[in-house]
Amino acid sequence: MNKIKKISINDIDILPDNPIYMIEELNQYAIKINGILYRGNIGNIYNKLSIIDSKNHKSNDCKSDEKKINQTIICKHGNKCYCLLHKPNICNFYHDILDVYNLYKKSVISLEKYNLYKTTTKNFINTSWLYTKTHNKNTRHFGSNENLIHDMQKLNIDKINKSENLNDIQNFKYQLIHDILISNMLKDNNLLK
Repeated sequence: MNKIKKISINDIDILPDNPIYMIEELNQYAIKINGILYRGNIGNIYNKLSIIDSKNHKSNDCKSDEKKINQTIICKHGNKCYCLLHKPNICNFYHDILDVYNLYKKSVISLEKYNLYKTTTKNFINTSWLYTKTHNKNTRHFGSNENLIHDMQKLNIDKINKSENLNDIQNFKYQLIHDILISNMLKDNNLLK
């Protein structure tokens, strides 16, 4: 059915216990599975209705303790983002810290700016884990076994939304490392074996 790179074994007890690493320079956890590097942190999960409500608030109606919802969408400008390159504050959209690190190493941004971005994490909207067959930026549209081959073909063929597809795939990787880290927290609290 699906061709996944694997090593076949007959005994579950011989599976290696692979650690999760902390890449100090990036302030991210990482694990490599089957040649795929997953990096990230535990992010916040915002209720989509809160996002809609916060857009409808007038500035004087906002509560002072209300959290600012940001870092949920990958910045479409990447390393050419004006805010990243020229503003003292952090862009409201998420920038992969490895990309920001490369800007710092090339002396495009300062160490101070790099360290500021190093404190950010990829956050999520609660609908990010919902699966629908139709493309929607707030849900998953690939991953169901019955449609998997078709989904992969569609992702490969769809050249019009190529950058959007890449963002969806990157988002999926961020969600996965988030879930792996949460599963470790569950284990640390004796809630998962």
